[in-house]
Amino acid sequence: MSFPNLSGLSLRQKMVKILLYFDHWTQDHWFKGEWETISSHLGKVQLRYGGSIPWRKRPLQALLSRVLDWIDPNHCVKSIEESRRHGRKKRQANN
Repeated sequence: MSFPNLSGLSLRQKMVKILLYFDHWTQDHWFKGEWETISSHLGKVQLRYGGSIPWRKRPLQALLSRVLDWIDPNHCVKSIEESRRHGRKKRQANN
């Protein structure tokens, strides 16, 4: 997967492309190509800990989940449903 071309895009469009690239990269490297976003993974961790990821045990995940949920309330848990809807299929190499 190559880094996206960002020329001629607005700052917002660049940020979206970079975040999507990072999300796809993590799917390939952390989730072994399964269709699961970072948000879906964080949502599962939130549910495992009763709705909130503890700072002491998982500080980076706690921070990221709180930021995402601040931007879009309950984003991480809602992302679990999105992942299930897609059947967590393995991503094809061409995508």
